[in-house]
Amino acid sequence: MARTTQQIFDSMVAEGLRLATANGNADMIAIFSNTSKVAVWRLLFYIMAYVVMSFEVLMDTFTSTVNTQISEMKAHRTSWYRNMAKVFQYGFDLIPDTDQFDNGTATDQEIADSLIVKYSAVTETTVDNKRVLLLKIATLSGTDLVPLDSTPLAAFTAYMNTVKDAGVPLVVYNQAADLLKCTVNVYYNPILLKADGMRTDAAGYPVRDAAINYPLTLEFDGEFINAGFIDALQACYGVSRRKVNLVSMERKTGEGDWQSVGSSFIPDAGYCKFDVDGLTINYIADV
Repeated sequence: MARTTQQIFDSMVAEGLRLATANGNADMIAIFSNTSKVAVWRLLFYIMAYVVMSFEVLMDTFTSTVNTQISEMKAHRTSWYRNMAKVFQYGFDLIPDTDQFDNGTATDQEIADSLIVKYSAVTETTVDNKRVLLLKIATLSGTDLVPLDSTPLAAFTAYMNTVKDAGVPLVVYNQAADLLKCTVNVYYNPILLKADGMRTDAAGYPVRDAAINYPLTLEFDGEFINAGFIDALQACYGVSRRKVNLVSMERKTGEGDWQSVGSSFIPDAGYCKFDVDGLTINYIADV
């Protein structure tokens, strides 16, 4: 940002005084200490400071123009689309011909409340034999990831179609969580756990809680890995000698059918959770 003429003038005087002091030049120190408004050197310094200030203003204008042109010409990366999704402000208008929202007199809390897209991920994929950017999104209801309702979704879709690069096919994917159903055999230490998985000190169900929480530890649109899931259970309090066997793991997307999961998968919705009664843990006493 360009400095004012006075700021530049003061810095010139300060530098002159510093150099004179460093060299022990008493005459120059006296000159730079002169505060007379009609001193010739002060007038020359002020003229030079004005020229420098004018140049800095021109450079600021040039930089702003170049940045604007780059912004308008450069095709954006997928990370840009992901970030633009998260800065969408529901209920606010865009400043004309920009991708910035007009916050006017809105409070910080009002702005924070308008940021309804809490999670987003973008991948380039093929849909109907056409290359598109697939934008997966989710919001929060309490601590649960959920899709946007229809009205804010329509506003969000219109916003993304406004700010996206021209000619770039963009598909907004706003779906409920993929559902999981699995069965595991857990060998437990009877000293530490009861037959139903509760701790013998009644302090909770460590294996069940770890299983339910595992999908929440994943990055949005991250990979669910069966081995990682089993590792999380094996590390639980009361599990005997890390003995946990995965019997089956299935998932269902939308209204689709249950399908067996291989060693890993990426949730279609970007996130997943266990179906009601979808988690079966067979506790086997290791005696």
